[in-house]
Amino acid sequence: MVANLWNHKGSDEVGFDDLVHCAPPPATDTYQPLSHNDFAFNTHNLGQEILGKTGYSLAEEKYLVSPDRQKMFFMLSYNNGSDGLQMVAAGRNSYDKSMRAGVAIGSAGRVIICDNLVVAGEVVVMQKHTKNLFQNLRKNLIVAFHEATGKWRDLTNDVNRFKEVQLDERDAHHFLVSAGRKKAISKSVFFDALGEYHEPSHEEFREPNLW
Repeated sequence: MVANLWNHKGSDEVGFDDLVHCAPPPATDTYQPLSHNDFAFNTHNLGQEILGKTGYSLAEEKYLVSPDRQKMFFMLSYNNGSDGLQMVAAGRNSYDKSMRAGVAIGSAGRVIICDNLVVAGEVVVMQKHTKNLFQNLRKNLIVAFHEATGKWRDLTNDVNRFKEVQLDERDAHHFLVSAGRKKAISKSVFFDALGEYHEPSHEEFREPNLW
C-alpha cells in the first residue's frame, strides 16, 4: 500500500497518463523546466531497472497535481515479496519555481511527501531547475536507488534477526513494561501494544517473536 502522500492543499489525484497534459513553460537563460510526465516516467523506469534486478516490482503508484497544474507530486511503492516490507520513491516537481525537483526514497513509513512542499526520506535527492537538470537528476537518482537498496538489505537483515528471537507472554509483558518506563511508548498506547501481542491486527505479526 502506498503511504504518506499527503494532500493538504486541494491537489487533484490523477493517473500517470494525465500528466502528459500538464505542459511545461518555456525555458529561459536561468530556468530549465522538467515536464511532470518526463520526471515521473524516468523515475519509474530507473526504479524498475535498478530495483528489478534485486527482486522488486512496482506494487502501486499515485499522482497529485495542483489545481493550476504547476506542481506535481507522486509516490511509487515497490514490493520484493519478502517480509511484507515495501520500498517507496516519492517525487515532486514544479513549473512555477516554487520548489526544486526532488525524490525521497526509503522504506514505507519513512518517506513523506506532501503538497505543502514537505519531503523526507532515508535518501533524498534535490535538483534546481537549471542547466543540465535532467542529466544531473538522473545521475543522482541512480546513486540514490542503489544507496536505498543497501539500506533495505540492512532493514531486512534486522527483521530476520528479530524473527529469530522468540517471546513468550512473560517476556513480552516485561519488554512492554520496560519500554513504557523508558518512555519508548506512551501510556496512551501501552494497552494497544499489549493487545497487538495477544491478537495481532496483521497476519505477518502472528508469530510470537520480537518482530
